[in-house]
Amino acid sequence: MSYEINMVDIIRFYPELKLKKEGNNFSGYCPFHSEKMPSFKISIEKNIWKCFGKCGKGGGPLTFIREYENVNSTKDLHKLIFEKFGIKTELYENHIKKEDPKSKFEMWNKGEI
Repeated sequence: MSYEINMVDIIRFYPELKLKKEGNNFSGYCPFHSEKMPSFKISIEKNIWKCFGKCGKGGGPLTFIREYENVNSTKDLHKLIFEKFGIKTELYENHIKKEDPKSKFEMWNKGEI
């Protein structure tokens, strides 16, 4: 089973970024440092992001979520991806779900929380 996480779908969960569409891409102020000119870019075609300013950070969707949400472990990252975005990754399916079958997302869907 293949799992693809799209940057455009992910950034919709972060309206505070206030990104603007520029052709086939998005741009805005980098969420990892303060700046006067927008330096944060997302390439829709390549499914990557990059700060061309002070921090120079960049990567794909998983890297963005890890950095923005300040998640250190891979296990916690994949659990967050399921709980926040509803995306079941292979790691989640094979390991986390077995360890924690009653995730917050499932409990919420069942009206338990």
